[in-house]
Amino acid sequence: MKKRIARILTLASAFILALVLSGSDGVFPSARGEFPVDLTSLEPYYEGAVTIERNGLTDTLGNRYSSGLRGYMAPGDPAKYNIDCFSIWDIGGEYRTLTATGIIRRKDKGSRFEGSYRIYGDGRLLYSRDGIGSMTKPYEIVIDITGVTDLKIEMYGNGNAGTSGINSVLANIMLHR
Repeated sequence: MKKRIARILTLASAFILALVLSGSDGVFPSARGEFPVDLTSLEPYYEGAVTIERNGLTDTLGNRYSSGLRGYMAPGDPAKYNIDCFSIWDIGGEYRTLTATGIIRRKDKGSRFEGSYRIYGDGRLLYSRDGIGSMTKPYEIVIDITGVTDLKIEMYGNGNAGTSGINSVLANIMLHR
């Protein structure tokens, strides 16, 4: 019993020392609301032809993701169909960083087409990627969104009028304070 109490006190002391050395105020992140927010849990105030996926996604390597955004319209389609290939969220300048994983869905494996997307903060281009093909491995994205109020994500797939098209996909898009 004495050994168990000594071990608990040692662990508690180590935890307190770690808090002091890290400059923490002792308040856990969840109490300050600092856990990341899944962008798909927020409703966009403008919703174009970008699909919000909340039922999971699987990439070409078999990795699973809980949520994401998917663009399926080709770059020439907006004018042709009179539709926008983007959605916009009001994030109120509350976040500092956006993280996401760019993926190719398992069902798009082997496609000969390519996708692309652009991410804007208050009208300014923050990140873009073109040439996303079926041989593109999952990749991590980290973007500074400090002070951004309007977050716009524009996405394009290609060749989706047939059976061999590709979708542009951003998975697990998280906003960090």
